Amino acid sequence: MMERPDSRAHFPPTAREDREPAFTIVAVPKAFNEHVGVVQKHAVRSWLAQRPAPEIVLCGDDPGTAETCAEYGLKHAPHIEYNDLGTPLMRSVLAQGEEHASTNTILYTNADIVFGGELARAVDQLSSTTRPFVATGIRWNVPALEDIDYTDSEAVADLTSRVRRTGHLKRPWATDYFLFRKGFYAGMPPLTVGRKYTDNWMIWYALSVKAEVIDLTPRVTAIHEIHHHAHVIIGDPAIRYSGKGAPGGVEASRNLRLAGGRNHVCNVLDATIVLTPDGMERRISASRYARKWLYARVLQHYRRRLVLWLSHHQDRLMIYSHSSRRKLGLYRW
Repeated sequence: MMERPDSRAHFPPTAREDREPAFTIVAVPKAFNEHVGVVQKHAVRSWLAQRPAPEIVLCGDDPGTAETCAEYGLKHAPHIEYNDLGTPLMRSVLAQGEEHASTNTILYTNADIVFGGELARAVDQLSSTTRPFVATGIRWNVPALEDIDYTDSEAVADLTSRVRRTGHLKRPWATDYFLFRKGFYAGMPPLTVGRKYTDNWMIWYALSVKAEVIDLTPRVTAIHEIHHHAHVIIGDPAIRYSGKGAPGGVEASRNLRLAGGRNHVCNVLDATIVLTPDGMERRISASRYARKWLYARVLQHYRRRLVLWLSHHQDRLMIYSHSSRRKLGLYRW
């Protein structure tokens, strides 16, 4: 059995809270229309209420972004790159965010994530270390989020407590924010924002270059209010819905190919360190090795059995083309 290493990872103590911003939040919001706009403004107000207050850069030129930056005194980076389907490229968002940032520590987050008051303290603790790292965590889903005064510490504490009691903690694949230093993702492939596998590649890349991956879930409350997806054209073959609303389809397939396949996607269970209320604890992550073993052994075994079964029953199994109703024989996997 593998020996467990020292359970305490060394990081410097939290610095004072009355200094200049220690990190920059970078986000690319959707159009500030209807309910989505309300949700995104909730998020912005929760970011501004952090102490010490972070610097905030909103990227893109969707309707309402420039006005929101002017309203709240945020930096605006309108010139980002998009793919042929009009979806922002993550590497362009990060590059523009870093160019406008005055700090060396970047927190990329989805624009609809509300953070509890513990975010800045956790970021401040992590940003003082000299070791390369990427920190992320799982979000909590809630059906509705009331408008509160995010500068009221008691109201925010009550909100985070209720979310952790009654909210829905998503799967380990649902990582909506990443903390890292400038330039860490400079070589990122053209993965798209808000599509499957982008965040999973970001975790894999950190592990591949031997950086620490830190799970902030036990300490940082990332709240996501469930909202509609009116910005997505339902029926577009490029963007379909899989599961309970996660955008999939062509763009997800592209992301997986650009990421290098399923061996290049990881989740928060692959983190090497976890931040708990008691401090940092090093974690042995066996999940990615287990997945490789599973793919190599179990799935291959059942794939062979399935091919044999299909070969034996191919006379009964036929695939029909919906366009021409031609009968196509199924001869091999």
